[in-house]
Amino acid sequence: MQYVGLSKRFNAALIDLVILFLVSLLYAWLQYFSWQASVALAIPSCLIYPAYKVWFHARWGKSIGKRAVRIHAEMADGRPLGWRGATARYLPLILYGVLSGLAVLATIRAIPPDVLTSATWMERGRLIRAAKPTWQHSFYMLWFLWLIAEVVVLETNTKKRAIHDFMAGTIVVQDSERTS
Repeated sequence: MQYVGLSKRFNAALIDLVILFLVSLLYAWLQYFSWQASVALAIPSCLIYPAYKVWFHARWGKSIGKRAVRIHAEMADGRPLGWRGATARYLPLILYGVLSGLAVLATIRAIPPDVLTSATWMERGRLIRAAKPTWQHSFYMLWFLWLIAEVVVLETNTKKRAIHDFMAGTIVVQDSERTS
């Protein structure tokens, strides 16, 4: 069994982010035309990435990105993740998505609908930056520190387990010839 470190995990995540970038373009387009759509989609749009990760991992033990680099996640005892394992594995990402969505929601609700929808893209950017909740920067800094801790833990143990792997009882391994 070959445990997988940072480089392959990073490449898999990058592939997944590129795929989901297209979905985010739809959200940006909807936000441009409707304040109500921006409010309604604030939290769901921030949960697209965690939902994608949980669904693919619960079903196949891997996302599209992990499939591309031929790795998968499984329970530490070799069992498939299933819904419980996948949800536990991505719980920090789910919480990040919810809190990010709340920040987006607070930002959008702080701007009057007519002002937001009549603004140009540049004006809208300035309005959004000015309306961000004061706690948002601190939250993003904490998330950045979490990611650094994840990398440090991942790179300093023999099974290449990150904090979320320890929390969920999971490992990430290279696909064997028969499972790829």
